[in-house]
Amino acid sequence: MKRIVIAGLLIVALTGAVIAETAPTPALALSGAIKFGVQIETDDQLKEDGVVTLRHDGDGVAGPRVELVGAYTNGDFGADFRLRSDSFDASGTAAAGSTTDKTVYVSYAYARGNLLNNMVSFKAGLVDDGQWAGQADAAYDMADGKGINIYIKPIKGLNFGAKIDLTDAKDTTGYTLEQLQNELGFGFAYDLDKMFSVRAGYKLDSDKDDTTVVGKEDTKSWAYGSFKFIGVPNLTAVVESKVGDIGDYKDEVGATGYTVINEGVKYVVNTMFTPGIYAFQTLYSNSDIDMKMKIRPYVDYKLNDKISGHVRAEYETQPDVATTIAIEPRVKFTFNAKSCIEGRYRYQSVESLLPAGITTNTNKINIFFTHSF
Repeated sequence: MKRIVIAGLLIVALTGAVIAETAPTPALALSGAIKFGVQIETDDQLKEDGVVTLRHDGDGVAGPRVELVGAYTNGDFGADFRLRSDSFDASGTAAAGSTTDKTVYVSYAYARGNLLNNMVSFKAGLVDDGQWAGQADAAYDMADGKGINIYIKPIKGLNFGAKIDLTDAKDTTGYTLEQLQNELGFGFAYDLDKMFSVRAGYKLDSDKDDTTVVGKEDTKSWAYGSFKFIGVPNLTAVVESKVGDIGDYKDEVGATGYTVINEGVKYVVNTMFTPGIYAFQTLYSNSDIDMKMKIRPYVDYKLNDKISGHVRAEYETQPDVATTIAIEPRVKFTFNAKSCIEGRYRYQSVESLLPAGITTNTNKINIFFTHSF
């Protein structure tokens, strides 16, 4: 049955050009950005004298960044791509602490098309897509990566479909048909104007890329669901959950199955202030692993057209592992529609709860400049 599904999805994707209507004049749009900044980090353990590194944001991504984004449209069909480089070194060597090649790389590149008066659409290639993505901060999504995505939109607000995941279909060591059918993903989205929206996904995972248990199927399959409520003016509430490692491996010794629950609420007080709170809990199928949880109250602010920012506090803990407390104010100055500069300060205290554990206090100052074109 699954082989029939795969064949049907491929036929829909590959025959779209045959039934396309006459296309208008093709158009190519290019845009991009340069992001450059520094981080100064000190702590009371190994970095007492301070360490200065290049960054393009404050979330741990090393190096500056330059990117070029292209979108080509020819009627109901087109293509999108994004090229990036996270290093300004002539040698193209990887930035410190990075596991990714930091020369110029392809972030995404895919063909797209609309069929049957936009009731069916597809994306094929290295896809970047959020149509079925979760709506909390975690933004779970099974639609990204190499493969073919099919979207079916029979009525307003409804969008469901499937992904044929070809991530590990290498030139010389491709999938078997059995592995391919166990790499399918299924997505769902529904929006009711001014009331709520729902997102869900289920991703199978064969043993093709599983090095943990030889011969096991579905050892890393996972699913997620997300519900966002916007029925009260100025109020947004989101609850989202992901269940990981669904396959039969979860019942064996050394189980790695888990469930993550995310919650978020924010309220727009006025044009200047939006307070909110975000939280998550992670529960493990292995009873020897304690629940992990995090809570993060925050305030987004906008003083005027030039000055805006964000202030957050964080508390995260996992019994017998570690407890983290942090505070992080941010301020952004917008020069114009294309250019801005942002400053962040983060104080973080991590107390290890392991035997002979220590407490590490860290201070980080970040300054970033972004120019879009």
